[in-house]
Amino acid sequence: MFLKNLKRKWSSKPSVPSTATPQLYLAFYARLKYPNTYHYALHISSPESASSPEIRTMKYHCKNIITVTEGTVSIPFVYEAVKIDPESDPRIVVRILLGDVSRIDLVDSLLEAVPVGQGSKEDFNCVSWVKDALLRLDQAGVVSRGDISDWESVERTALDYVNEKKQEGRFESGWEANMPISRLITIALLGLITVASIPCIMILHFGVGTFDLIESISQKSPHLLLGGPAVLRTVYSHLEPLDAQLTSLIPFFWPLVTGAMPELSLFGVYMGGQLLSCLALVLIEGERKGNAWGAIGFPTIWATSWVFIPFGFVQPVHDLVHVLFSSLGRTKGRADANAISVNAKRMVLLPVSLTLGYIIPSFVICLPSPEVVSYHSHQGLLIAWQFFAIWTAISQFILTRLVPDNIINRLLGAGETPQRKAATALRYTYNFVLVVTGLTHSLILIVVLRYPFLQSYSPATTSQLHPLLVFQPISPFSNEKLEAYERGILSLLQYDTYFAGASSLIWALYLYSCAKPDATFAGLVGKATIFTVLLGPCGAALAVMKERDETVFADAAESDIPKKQN
Repeated sequence: MFLKNLKRKWSSKPSVPSTATPQLYLAFYARLKYPNTYHYALHISSPESASSPEIRTMKYHCKNIITVTEGTVSIPFVYEAVKIDPESDPRIVVRILLGDVSRIDLVDSLLEAVPVGQGSKEDFNCVSWVKDALLRLDQAGVVSRGDISDWESVERTALDYVNEKKQEGRFESGWEANMPISRLITIALLGLITVASIPCIMILHFGVGTFDLIESISQKSPHLLLGGPAVLRTVYSHLEPLDAQLTSLIPFFWPLVTGAMPELSLFGVYMGGQLLSCLALVLIEGERKGNAWGAIGFPTIWATSWVFIPFGFVQPVHDLVHVLFSSLGRTKGRADANAISVNAKRMVLLPVSLTLGYIIPSFVICLPSPEVVSYHSHQGLLIAWQFFAIWTAISQFILTRLVPDNIINRLLGAGETPQRKAATALRYTYNFVLVVTGLTHSLILIVVLRYPFLQSYSPATTSQLHPLLVFQPISPFSNEKLEAYERGILSLLQYDTYFAGASSLIWALYLYSCAKPDATFAGLVGKATIFTVLLGPCGAALAVMKERDETVFADAAESDIPKKQN
């Protein structure tokens, strides 16, 4: 009856936005001496628009205190009402949403009047006090959009929810002895990809001479890029060690943006779209509540490391760290909607930040020189582009402070819950990035797949557009020295994209399978294949992650069980 009434009341449209009404929670606190039992308390949380979490939540409960009276020690129960920050209290196991508080002005007096102590009843404890407190609140009619009249149903539902989350590994820490086979396979595959990326991306290109040829440009005088007329710029920050590192990047990326090697430039456009999807994956994952202050919670650092460490190595490491150490990667069952939720305002602004920090700079570095920009300025723009993750973060920081909340509320729905706003904001970001990635993927595929049809008309031009030239890297077993480093650069970028895409796709499929336990291996392979054909490997990973999020949020919305908050 409780679940039925709860579902009916919460499915009805409120007369005022839900965020404008304080909410009542049943809170379970951990008891170290008795791990299978909980201390019960009631929380009343005010709207999220309050100035700080500390003044948003009041905790009501009864507790034991030690007193000494005339040499006699006693441990009586006392009533306590105190302001708290539930996000910073590690003792809270879960908070179960019970309903809205329509008459907040009556709460304090009603709860203060609830009898406390052994004199009120023989079996008095924190549980019986909460039971009596809910009865008083219900009789006074101060709770709406929730049914708290049947205490046994309330308690049973709450305990069932906690037990379910325990079985899913929600409260476990450390290494699980009974690790799911899917997670074990995922860890093995991600580890294999990480290890395999080292010889393919780094060792191979030392062997074939790619890095030696690039280094020779800065050692020879004059320092001419691609034989001239552009002269290599060597000063950017006037810090010699940093300038030396930045200078080494120019010969690598110069043929990519100047069109000196058509197949390299074509793949550069393709990789640009795939890189955008991986950047979005890293940034979104870093924004999730379940990753806050963990290793994955610093996405700008991860993405900035791509400047100095191959992208195809860093991304598998990121995915492996997530599965090994993030609470979202260690889950044994369905993901928690609250844990994968994000700050809706920051998320809905992310497409704009990506446009300002990554997409526009990517177009700017392709401007022709010296027709539009000088060789000197072009190299400066190319170096600035390397730090697109930082420009994106700065854009995000500025936008979140400039854009008013009322605009965000109108966009996401003023009366929606924070979780629904987060789901909508994520959907906007996913769709934006997938469209851009899909366009670049389709454009390059159309160009290179036209090769068989155009060859008879213009064989001299189309010989450089053969699909194998654009997409096939140098064999990892090759020992043949390169005569020109452009071919080595193309191969390195190809391996970068393939290793990053493969690891991201495997990682996303694993997280999707956690949200959809009934998903079959054939179904996962089919989904990955279709998305890869349409969007490329990194775009496919983002599309799978979007479906994972949609599934989790849909399950949370449809579930009859009250949700854990915070």
